[in-house]
Amino acid sequence: MSTERVDKILHEIGFIMLNQHNALPSIVEAGETWEDLIELIRSRKVFLCKLIDKKTTLLSRELYFALKKHSAKLDLSSEEEILLEFIIQNEPVSTDLIRLSMPQSKKEIDKLMVSLQSRLLVTVVDEGKRLTKNWGTYLWGTSTFWEKSLLKDELSLPQEELNKLIMKMRLHQIDEKYIFKLIGKNQ
Repeated sequence: MSTERVDKILHEIGFIMLNQHNALPSIVEAGETWEDLIELIRSRKVFLCKLIDKKTTLLSRELYFALKKHSAKLDLSSEEEILLEFIIQNEPVSTDLIRLSMPQSKKEIDKLMVSLQSRLLVTVVDEGKRLTKNWGTYLWGTSTFWEKSLLKDELSLPQEELNKLIMKMRLHQIDEKYIFKLIGKNQ
């Protein structure tokens, strides 16, 4: 298994989309497999979230820590708080267990999960069940759970590093609207 193309993209611009995107690089476009994705997740090379157009976005460690400083945990709805607490108490937790244990519909849970992911509060920490050669389910955990396996010196990134990553994105002609979506600012 080799994720050299993805590693290069992550180093150059700090993120990659999971699925095909008309304006941004993706895992699919790079020719990577489900196993490659899971390896990136297990090795903590990426933090999986939903930052651009509510689509699965994989952040490099560097970009994750830069953005984390600006993510908003405040103003969680009571349903989001309950779901986040459930994940904390059961991490790593499967999507199936979340759906079985929470009173909301699948659609409502999915919406809550997107919200928690967009605030960098939860992420995929491992594979759940392998469904086919090219797809499976996820195990979820909090950003704190994800961070526990990293070295201490990786837990902080100065503002200047975020500025460098933004400059790299611009050099690679990433549209400003996507940069603003990543860093959580309105155009």
